[in-house]
Amino acid sequence: MSKRVLSRGRVEAVNKMLSPLLVVAMLLFLVAGALTALVTPTFSPQPAHASPGGFLGATVQTFKYANFTVEKTIFGLSENIYINATIYNPGDAATDNVIVNITWVATGIPVGNIGWVEGGGAASPHTQSLGSIPAGTNRTVNWTLNCTAPGPVKVIVDAAGTDSDPPYAEVTAQATATIAQRKAHLVTNVTVWGVLKDGSWNETDTVWVCENFTVNVTVNNTGNGNATNVSATINITGNATLLAGEVATKPVTEPGQGVGNITANATHHGVATVNWTLHCNGTGDVIINVTVNGTDFTTGYNLRTGFPTPNVEDANITVHQKKAHLVVVIDTP
Repeated sequence: MSKRVLSRGRVEAVNKMLSPLLVVAMLLFLVAGALTALVTPTFSPQPAHASPGGFLGATVQTFKYANFTVEKTIFGLSENIYINATIYNPGDAATDNVIVNITWVATGIPVGNIGWVEGGGAASPHTQSLGSIPAGTNRTVNWTLNCTAPGPVKVIVDAAGTDSDPPYAEVTAQATATIAQRKAHLVTNVTVWGVLKDGSWNETDTVWVCENFTVNVTVNNTGNGNATNVSATINITGNATLLAGEVATKPVTEPGQGVGNITANATHHGVATVNWTLHCNGTGDVIINVTVNGTDFTTGYNLRTGFPTPNVEDANITVHQKKAHLVVVIDTP
């Protein structure tokens, strides 16, 4: 076999031809690397994320109206009570299989006098399934309750679900609201009794100077709840004073009840009376004002100051004082 040997001149020619090709190849390699760096994403190690998972919270409010615009916790008898509960998930994972139960607990209310408007009057919990509550969202549910007998009612809302993240732990929440089903309302009436011209003792608005007269006060409980700690205070403006031994403030008690107690009844309102004896000291009008105070038995609120508007009605009367006037007539023959 014969070998072909290139002359030195030809070798140099070949080297001159390959040099530009090597340069181009190197440039292409560098460009390709740069392009690869541009289009290939790079990943940096991320810290582990400690998730609290699903979480449940709950709030409950009671409302007078169906559109839930006016919140209240005191209702009259037979007035629908609208209960609005919000179940929220402030966690960073969904809470699945959420079930909500609502239960009422009433004290002293006969069975059959309270119940859910929808679904009958069952005392057992009402249950609603809410499915899944995504992280950072909430769901609202509502019910309607009705009560035809007085007494406080406690509403309990329980929610339970499972965390959507392992280990799928159970999560729960509870909220409560106490509803007063009644409140007392006291109405005051004042009358004055004294000696009339004919010598009889009767109701009047005119008394004789230096005579005693009596102020009688009747307090009616026209509300649908009992009143306790009821008292009446007499305020006198003019020439009259309380007799010795009288006190300005006295308890007002319905017959057969404890001191200061006035009951409520749908057909016969509780009635209580109290009186004072006064003495006239001079002429002129005497203004008698009687203020009443008391406590709503169900709520414990002061009837005068514990509600948005007072649940007491005071009374006053003006007493006219007269003095004897003698007229002598002389007949001449």
